[in-house]
Amino acid sequence: MDTHGSAAVVEGDHGHAVPESGERFEKAELEYFVDSDRETGKNIGKLLAFVFLISFVLMTGVCTWMYTHNNHSHDPQAGVGEDPSATAEHH
Repeated sequence: MDTHGSAAVVEGDHGHAVPESGERFEKAELEYFVDSDRETGKNIGKLLAFVFLISFVLMTGVCTWMYTHNNHSHDPQAGVGEDPSATAEHH
């Protein structure tokens, strides 16, 4: 005789659970939840768009800065940011 778990399972009808009348949501509460959920979704979308725009502006700035401040020397030992007009000879 196997009695393992018999206390957890009660014999009988296991149909749909119907909440008691005090536990049901009112129509106004459901409408409030739907409206609140919709407003929260809009705010999350605005936040993601704002983060994307900030990232786009920062990356555009970095790309522009890297493009305008590149090293024009073919010498791999030349320092970054040295004055290119200096004509010091390397020995």
